[in-house]
Amino acid sequence: FSSLIGPGDTINVIGEFDNEGKCIIDHENNFVITHPDILATGTR
Repeated sequence: FSSLIGPGDTINVIGEFDNEGKCIIDHENNFVITHPDILATGTR
């Protein structure tokens, strides 16, 4: 599945970030949520 994300879009990234502030999102790791109605903090 792919999504087009552009300037002005609202997103939420859930995942592990490295020392450079990068987070790899793929079919097995991490999440990106586009245009969320409500952002709620998840628990791990």
